[in-house]
Amino acid sequence: MQIQEPVMTQKAGRIWLGVLALALAGGATWAWNYKEGLSGIEKERLWELPQFRMVSAADGKPFGSEDLRGKVWVAGFIFTRCQGPCPVITANMARLQSELPDGARLVSFTVDPEWDDADVLRGYMEEFGADPSLWVFLTGDPKTLYDLLYRGFKLPVMKNPGMPGGFAVTHSSRLVLVDPDGVARATYEGTSPDSLKKIVRDARALLKEPRT
Repeated sequence: MQIQEPVMTQKAGRIWLGVLALALAGGATWAWNYKEGLSGIEKERLWELPQFRMVSAADGKPFGSEDLRGKVWVAGFIFTRCQGPCPVITANMARLQSELPDGARLVSFTVDPEWDDADVLRGYMEEFGADPSLWVFLTGDPKTLYDLLYRGFKLPVMKNPGMPGGFAVTHSSRLVLVDPDGVARATYEGTSPDSLKKIVRDARALLKEPRT
């Protein structure tokens, strides 16, 4: 299946950026690291992710951090009715699916779990040609998901009451590269096609890195 990258409309982009600006003005203390890729600092460890267990959209079964232990994986954050950056992020991850080295996986977390149950996410997977053996879509309890994104990945997420469904949630468009020990090692701009080569390069580097 060939994925055609969606284009965010100017109006949608302005709305999404405006909501994001409001979120950032809220005074929250985010521990972001926006350095692109490993950049020759392969030993850098950004933060260790907490254990988590959610629901895989492919089969409705529990799936979590233990299932990813020993693998390099790329985390992305989306929701299916998003009219902002999510379709572009997912299209970029679809390209990564065929380019990542053996031993690497993709994981997409919904930030709208009350809408995106396993059935809804499964349809989204099929739309983007996701191979469930390589690319997992996860949903679950809203508090668990938001805590993982905010405290675990240290990225912003905020519900937007009163906004149309396509703008129901404001969240980061960053992709996060995680090593086999469950440690975040690098972040990338998920809407940029330029990030893809960096992610593939860095995933290969982490797969070759000796484990302690």
